[in-house]
Amino acid sequence: MIQISKEQFERIVTAAATPTEGVYESMNVYFEDAMQRLTRELLGDAVAQDLTSYPGLEDAVRKFVCLNGFYNAIPNLDLVLTETGFGVVSNQNLAPASADRVQSLRNSVLDASGVVYEDCMYLLMGTDWSDTPQAIENICSLVFSTHTLMHIGVHPQTRSKYLELRSDLLTCNDLLEQIISPELHDHLLEAIRHKTLNEKETALCMICYRYIAFIIREKKPPLPSLINRIINYLHANLESFPDYQESSIYAARNIKPYENKQEDSCYFF
Repeated sequence: MIQISKEQFERIVTAAATPTEGVYESMNVYFEDAMQRLTRELLGDAVAQDLTSYPGLEDAVRKFVCLNGFYNAIPNLDLVLTETGFGVVSNQNLAPASADRVQSLRNSVLDASGVVYEDCMYLLMGTDWSDTPQAIENICSLVFSTHTLMHIGVHPQTRSKYLELRSDLLTCNDLLEQIISPELHDHLLEAIRHKTLNEKETALCMICYRYIAFIIREKKPPLPSLINRIINYLHANLESFPDYQESSIYAARNIKPYENKQEDSCYFF
């Protein structure tokens, strides 16, 4: 379990600042739950046990654990609204903050923890983490984060919005594989995880984002022009995409029609 002092916790979550140790001490169970969740969903056991080997990761993990832990603790805390923001009190003479304000606080804390979750992911990309089940699960689509939501014009660009769209994005994967081939699609995702996308691959991803954006926005099959643009780019840069060139998708697109020659045993006259 990562170590979190009272000062570190209150610096990250200012609404939880109190003159006593009560709130901080009650957070231990929430910290443990948040760390277990992050380990299970993103880090993996090997990374979680060796955070200091990844520059910047320990601080990012600590921030996530504080934010996510506080998010889950909020329903059990007595929150009041003060002149400087929210505060936690045990004084029953003070009226609690309204349910709407508390929910708004929870939403903002959730969004902040989502940002830090993805900060952790970006710090791990390009390391030995990139081949783990957690890496493959988290980066399973060309649109894999709130940052990449920007490329398909989705707002708000939050982790919650990304998770809401994840099922539709996986459907886009299936459709996209019919165009660029499963082999090339897998290669692009592997290159993203390893941070090895080259210039041609990055350009292809940008074209694919327009295709994905149309499906997400219009909720219907994409325009033929969007499909043709992807195919034309691939065929104009074929040497840069060997996974596509060697695929059955490419072979099916380039079947040569039978030429009826007189010397052929199947000659028709």
